[in-house]
Amino acid sequence: MRADLTKAPEYLSALLKNDSVIVSDVSRDLLLKPLAEIMAAGHTRALLDIPVIRSNGVVGLLCFDSPQPRVWSELEVACLTEIARHLRVAFQSISTREANRQAEKRSARLAEEWETTFNSLDILVSIHDKDFKLVRVNKAFAEMFKAQPEQLVGKTCYEVFHKTDAPWPAE
Repeated sequence: MRADLTKAPEYLSALLKNDSVIVSDVSRDLLLKPLAEIMAAGHTRALLDIPVIRSNGVVGLLCFDSPQPRVWSELEVACLTEIARHLRVAFQSISTREANRQAEKRSARLAEEWETTFNSLDILVSIHDKDFKLVRVNKAFAEMFKAQPEQLVGKTCYEVFHKTDAPWPAE
């Protein structure tokens, strides 16, 4: 069943405000009067609709429909409300995982771009830690010392540059 909910603006407004819509008899409910014909065609005489919400608004409805008028019990309302809450948590979890995947892809792309840029420089570039050890060197640096970058990482800059086993004394 497909319905244009804008034809029942009060019903739509209630759902968008995260309000449950509980109707015992669709044919007598003023809120759903504009949708009564389509509801009857779908054999819906009573309904219990709970919006499923995400941070960006309503993403769907969880609906109990009945082919005859009925009064919905507190248990039915509570059960459907709880299921909608669980769906919201599941959607948030999926959304968070997707955001993390996107961030990982973006991070990998940026790392690759950085690596390409780092190695395309024709000047000597090296990154040292506080103990003067080489953490990263670019290709130009490695070529200058006739080595592969991984052969130089871990060595001290004074060992590579000055061929000494200690840094120069501070003046």
